[in-house]
Amino acid sequence: KSLDAQQVIDVNRLIRECETHDRASANIQMDHGLNADKEMDSWCLSYRDAELVGVASVFAPSREEAEISLCVKPSARRTGLGMAMLTATTAHLRSRGVSTLLLVCDRRSESGRRMAERTCRDVQHTEYSMKLTPGFVGLPDNRLTLRETNLSDLPEICAICRSAYGAD
Repeated sequence: KSLDAQQVIDVNRLIRECETHDRASANIQMDHGLNADKEMDSWCLSYRDAELVGVASVFAPSREEAEISLCVKPSARRTGLGMAMLTATTAHLRSRGVSTLLLVCDRRSESGRRMAERTCRDVQHTEYSMKLTPGFVGLPDNRLTLRETNLSDLPEICAICRSAYGAD
């Protein structure tokens, strides 16, 4: 459910190693405070001896959908470790009633892309490029008013954030 101080250091070290090797973002979500199911395990760590060699992180802002980010130490890749962590994480999420699973992968990560192509039903490259698929269809029946904000709106924005996320 959460990492201790040493695990945070180890995860950050692994992320840096993977990002340097892949020249891509590992997309590991460190803050799971917005996960809807507070009792859900949201970390899967894999060790070889005492060394962290793999991590899967789960971001699940709703009880129906979760994003899984995964990184494996370059020297431990192509051993089945990533697939084992993905399988374990997926099984846990399914047992918690999560119906939609998204594997998040930076398209520049060759190994991540290969894994996604082998394991995912549908590969899309849209979220991080800020494309809306199938396209913007308009606002629903005048329920929303769009306008630019300014500094005087800050108290109202903070109240919305507190209401939605429990924090400023």
